[in-house]
Amino acid sequence: MKITIYSWSTRPRPPLSVSRVPDNDLPARLRQQRWEVGARIRAIRTERALSQLQLQERCGVDNKTISRYENGMRNIGIDDLARLADGLGVPVWRLFRDE
Repeated sequence: MKITIYSWSTRPRPPLSVSRVPDNDLPARLRQQRWEVGARIRAIRTERALSQLQLQERCGVDNKTISRYENGMRNIGIDDLARLADGLGVPVWRLFRDE
C-alpha cells in the first residue's frame, strides 16, 4: 500500500466550480448579465424595504452571498435563484427582466 503525503503547496486542487469562475475568464456578455441580475435583486429588495439580513431570514441564503450576487461578484445557482425569488415574493423570471 502506497501512502502519498502532500504539503499545502503541492496538494492537488480541485477544479474551479461554475460559481467560482474568475471574472477574466468570463465573456463580457456573461459578466454584464450577472451584474444585471444582481442589480434586479437589489432593486426588488430595496423596493420591499428589506435588508440583506432580513432577506437571509426569509430565504436561507447567507447575507454575504446575497451581497456578492447583488454586486455581480458571483454566479447564482438555480437553487439560490428560486430561494431568492421566493424570499422576495416574485416569480423567478422577474430576476431576469423587468415587467
